[in-house]
Amino acid sequence: MNTTTRTEEDDKITGFRLAPIQFDLWRRRTAGRELRAWAAMPAPHDTDQAALAAALEVASARHDMLRTVFRQLPWMGAPLQSVESELPPQAEVVDGRGLPLATLWRRLRERPLPPADGSGGALWEGLLVRTDAGDRLWLGASALIADARSLRQLLREIAASIRGEPPETPGEVQFLHYSEWANDQATDPAGEAVRAFWNGIADAPAEAPAITGVEMDALDFSADALAEAEAVAPAHDAATTLAAWAAVLGRLAHRRRLRLGL
Repeated sequence: MNTTTRTEEDDKITGFRLAPIQFDLWRRRTAGRELRAWAAMPAPHDTDQAALAAALEVASARHDMLRTVFRQLPWMGAPLQSVESELPPQAEVVDGRGLPLATLWRRLRERPLPPADGSGGALWEGLLVRTDAGDRLWLGASALIADARSLRQLLREIAASIRGEPPETPGEVQFLHYSEWANDQATDPAGEAVRAFWNGIADAPAEAPAITGVEMDALDFSADALAEAEAVAPAHDAATTLAAWAAVLGRLAHRRRLRLGL
């Protein structure tokens, strides 16, 4: 893996180039938008702050990106990323009981993250959130080091660690490996034909005609199904609404199975 070093007089920083997607995120970040990702799931039974902190440390040691920081000199257009040997994340317990989940998640998403240079700690945090619906594990991170899909996988690993189980995936490939590969592919003349092919696919006009309207049949439910839905709706209004929306989307998409989330 190649490293890049930039110097200016007595100042010197060493690290790895940003991946193309990170560079785009950094440009949007410096334009005044702090982009972040988050994910949540039910916490294992009897999870406490100590168990959470221990699981976060295991995850941090296992994944280089969770110990990655971004540093740049004033004259640099973009930072270099480097991996710290240790960079423990924040592990807190948050009492959100009495708040609607939507309000609680919004407040957690608005929590400030440490500076990207790592001077305030890791660029991600793990919380044990007490809610009226039970305890939740919550992860928030800078979009420079993780996306929502990565955090969902990380949540499963952390929950397994709290339960004393091994992680699901071996974790042998680190993101920095991919980052250097992506940069090499972007500049390698041998990859020009491949890039031209995929760029052509992306720029090609859609073969299907534009949709100007939607025609669908009525959704028929049995009397028993309607009665059961009406019975559970008062106590589970969000779930009932989501199920109804899934039925509509399934009919529009002509699919029997859909994956939806809140």
